[in-house]
Amino acid sequence: MSAHFKNMRSTELKKEIENAVLFALYRSPEPEFLKNISRWDEVCRFLISRKLAGRFFHRLQNSNQSLVPESVYSELKQVYQLFAVKNQLFLKELERIWSYLEKEIDELMIFKGMGLIISGFYHLGERYQVDMDFLVNNFPREKLCSLVQELGYLSVQHSDQFWWSEEHFLLKGSKGAGDLFSVFLEFHWDFKPINQTSGRELVEALLSNQERIEREGRTYVIPTAEIQFYLSAIHGSALHPFDSSYFWVSLMDLSTIASKVSLNLDLILDLAKKQRLIEHLAVMIYLIGKKLGVEVPIRERLQESLDQNELIEKTAEKIWQAFLSPEPLSLANFSLLMAKTPWREKIKALKEFAGISRGEKVEVENKSITAPRPQLLRALRRRFQLLNNKEFISLVWQMAKFYRKTNFRPIL
Repeated sequence: MSAHFKNMRSTELKKEIENAVLFALYRSPEPEFLKNISRWDEVCRFLISRKLAGRFFHRLQNSNQSLVPESVYSELKQVYQLFAVKNQLFLKELERIWSYLEKEIDELMIFKGMGLIISGFYHLGERYQVDMDFLVNNFPREKLCSLVQELGYLSVQHSDQFWWSEEHFLLKGSKGAGDLFSVFLEFHWDFKPINQTSGRELVEALLSNQERIEREGRTYVIPTAEIQFYLSAIHGSALHPFDSSYFWVSLMDLSTIASKVSLNLDLILDLAKKQRLIEHLAVMIYLIGKKLGVEVPIRERLQESLDQNELIEKTAEKIWQAFLSPEPLSLANFSLLMAKTPWREKIKALKEFAGISRGEKVEVENKSITAPRPQLLRALRRRFQLLNNKEFISLVWQMAKFYRKTNFRPIL
């Protein structure tokens, strides 16, 4: 097969994937997006791997189901049902955890995905969940660890985990519902520094902007919609620098929040300016407005604060096109190399990327599991295969300009 024909086939597939993404994430589900999709098996794999299958199927239920082959409809339905069951089990486990911890901890909050579900932004089967995130303030770490272990959890250590910022726990197996699913908990005292600014600013923002939600007789503390919106934006662009494993879910969260509530834009802008992440916020807001039809009246005010609007738009367009690739794509490694990071850190990133270092390590009860890194040349060759050479080089060049001109300092 010639390179030209392969590139043409890849372009056609990406267009079909884009139409499926738009059906899932556009401000309203438009059946027209589905009419020209033929490679449904590959499109379905994309939706499942990017955690968009639940949202897609939820919208499909209210549309013409004949636009999707029966086999694909059945597969998406199974994924939706799995998400719904898993989230229902998460909610039951959250009820148990919350009722136990709220007696001991005065400043306790649940945020990110589970916070959005509790707030009613999603039906249970729409939003993929892998863990539950809590904020804890003014409470001894040792005592929290003891309490969580009493609930039947094991302490987990990650190679990228900062001891002063997070504690991770994994539910032990049991003879009950615990055998059916795993629960991973993250407790945050602080947040990793972003762009050489303190993570404490996020903690203070969460604590100062919270609301109480009643659900099935229990009262939960969650962040306001503005904080959830901001966290979603930086999660997909800065905390995990443009990694497609997080990018699409972040866009889904942003478009969902902005479609359903009126936001306090001053609060969002103030946080972005303090953390010097206004360009990252601008990229995500540009995408939900330009691509998903969800206009947030913050764009004009962002433009007033930026002198690089062309840089933002070009970067957003390049990322959107690249992340429609049939295979997952991450720019996190490249951000370490392109940004203004010390050479010591660049060499460390290169060693990890090249597979010289052992990769991510997870330790549970003194038992270590290591995930190997791909070899550099193999990883680069794979990226050239996923994107055509010209597109890949153009993407890397654009991201290099973005990181350099915005003085972004990634998390190390």
